[in-house]
Amino acid sequence: MATKRAPKSPSKPPPPVLGLTPEEIDQRVKKTIERTLARNIPGLNVPELDLDLEIGQTPKELVYTRDTLRLYHYRPVLDEIYRVPLLIVMSPVARGYILDLAAGQSLVEYLLLQGYDVYMADWAPPRREHAHLGLNAFVNEMLDAAVEHIRVESGEAEISLRGSESRQVSVLYDGLPLTLSWDGRTDVSVIPVGAMQQVSLVPGLASLLSGPNVLGGVIDFQSGVAARHAAHPSAQLSAGVDETGGFGTSAAVTVPRAVRGGVLTMRAGLGHRDSPGAPLASGVRQPVADGDLRINTDAVSTDAFASLRYDHEGRTWISLSSSAFREERGIAAELESSAPRYWRYPNIERSLTVLSTGTGAQLAPWGGVMNVQASFGADLGRTEIDAFDSIRYGTLVSEEDGEQSTLTMRVSGKQTLGRNADLRLAVTSGQLTYDETLRPGSTNRYRHRMWSAGGETIVRRPIAGGGALSEIDFGAGLAYDRSTNPLAGDKPGIEPLDELGGRAGVSALFAGGKLTAHANVNRRARFPSLRELYSGALNRFTPNPDLKPEKLLAGEMGVTIRDSKGSLQVVGFSQRLDDAVVRIRVSGRFQRVNQEGLRSRGVEVVASRRFGSLAMSGNFTAQSSDLLDPSAALDHPENLPELMGGLRAELSLPRGFVAGTSARYTGEQFALHPDTGDLESLPAGTAFDVDLERSWRIGPDDRWASTLRAVISADNLTDELLLDAHGLPGPGRLIRVELKLQ
Repeated sequence: MATKRAPKSPSKPPPPVLGLTPEEIDQRVKKTIERTLARNIPGLNVPELDLDLEIGQTPKELVYTRDTLRLYHYRPVLDEIYRVPLLIVMSPVARGYILDLAAGQSLVEYLLLQGYDVYMADWAPPRREHAHLGLNAFVNEMLDAAVEHIRVESGEAEISLRGSESRQVSVLYDGLPLTLSWDGRTDVSVIPVGAMQQVSLVPGLASLLSGPNVLGGVIDFQSGVAARHAAHPSAQLSAGVDETGGFGTSAAVTVPRAVRGGVLTMRAGLGHRDSPGAPLASGVRQPVADGDLRINTDAVSTDAFASLRYDHEGRTWISLSSSAFREERGIAAELESSAPRYWRYPNIERSLTVLSTGTGAQLAPWGGVMNVQASFGADLGRTEIDAFDSIRYGTLVSEEDGEQSTLTMRVSGKQTLGRNADLRLAVTSGQLTYDETLRPGSTNRYRHRMWSAGGETIVRRPIAGGGALSEIDFGAGLAYDRSTNPLAGDKPGIEPLDELGGRAGVSALFAGGKLTAHANVNRRARFPSLRELYSGALNRFTPNPDLKPEKLLAGEMGVTIRDSKGSLQVVGFSQRLDDAVVRIRVSGRFQRVNQEGLRSRGVEVVASRRFGSLAMSGNFTAQSSDLLDPSAALDHPENLPELMGGLRAELSLPRGFVAGTSARYTGEQFALHPDTGDLESLPAGTAFDVDLERSWRIGPDDRWASTLRAVISADNLTDELLLDAHGLPGPGRLIRVELKLQ
């Protein structure tokens, strides 16, 4: 499996060097001087010993070269590392291995165990062609280039999740699975933007440790878990407006405090957004005129968050994070349909609370290094839906109120197995209780319990000899998932469901990590959500409690090439989804059913490159998908385009301006016609976005705010008509202006 960077955390004051007091350091320096003098006294020379010592063995990758400079990046050994990388610069007449002699006698190993992200600038012996190099070349040219490479290398990469149905992607908030819900998916807008310290995206075949129902990747939002203490108090304030009259504002503060035995970090923030609606794209015609806005797409929302995190000097930590969200909004009705959905959400509420704790990296009593983390969460929500008789939204015909309560627990741990292997284990458990009230109708209570236990191991085998192949990594894992529905309202219950998952992979590093090849295979299942099984969605769906779990068998192979200016990754994948859950049209209503299977094959390309002041990145996916079920007469899945991709370019201009442009392409895809139930083609389209920003330094970094940033942008600049589903066009052109003080 390809090696992935560990999550990063804000910088903090470094611990005492090797845990020594100033007095102990002084004594060691004196002893070193005495030994040095003794070596120069005639008669005290020690004869040479013929020892076959392995030195400089801590795993590392050569990430940049220039003239005699060799920049190495040491592989992190902890799940949490400091956000600011540490660069060690060796003397041009010394070798880097003197700081990495052997296990237990390595400064590099110690720094990695303390959570540093370690780079080393080492120097190769100069040759005749390097005779022109002077001190200026070493300090102002090569080291500057090394620092710039680290800045680019340590930044967050933009990764798009491979085309998956939203219920197949897990969304986590400080370890709390938000997709363990009534609908089996979540609207990420319920998470306050200011609360996020870190967002991790894992596309494609995710780890078996991410919990149940993970087929198509993981999005991990981290707030309190990632809130390592800052060096000083700080504040953020942002405000923006758009051409429709919509506006939004948010504020957040971070306050670190030194307390007995460690540091307490406090964070809090508020946000508010008000939009009159989405702009109409070119060519869209509505039954009732409403200016240039899509009817019933207005939204007003307010959110807040707060978090506390205590970091003990011994690396243990505990955090408490909480957020609240409330919104009122409309939802666009389908165009070109005889019975469109005239719905409004008068009230959406969501509160998330997560208590997390971890040991940090600790020496295990039985040997090696261990790290254990636990999270306990509560996800409470309420959703009210009003259905109207016409597009004028005047007469209410039915209502659906739902109250959700989800309690979850997750425990994970990592244990090193020698120098080149580790074992990771995780257990996730959750219980969802949902009360559904229909008017006209009755009230029913549903309950869904899921839990998952998984383990993975990775073995790394460095290859000596100086050849092209420098390391081979092997990985394997198993998972057991279980689902029960002890309460099913007034409908028949379901027997407990059990599924096994597995994962195996191999990766090879060439040329010191400049080229990586990987291959892996994964087997996992997804249990249907309560809504898929039991909901009538205000008479739009026919419930189907006989739904079976979807079962995915997938494999992928790929290569990644990196150099000092960018990277290129090409991955080929093949997937087989048995008992795929799809929707069909039966007797005037939709119904979710299992189909024989979904087969998809394709290739995914992700690339980035810097050309001087121009930075470019992009992703492209080409896939062929076939859905086979003679009884349903469907041969294409919904909303899975064969081609999709994006391209982003940023150009640094004089006076601190940065100009950017993006292109988002979605190829031809298929969707059910809401009246006939037949599959119809949705045309391909490309949306272009542009933006221009400038930042001003208004003070030093240790102030509450030091930078003012202004951005003007235009989304869907060409006003392209893009269809998300049949009769549901996406927004048209929208111009926005934003100011941010941080």
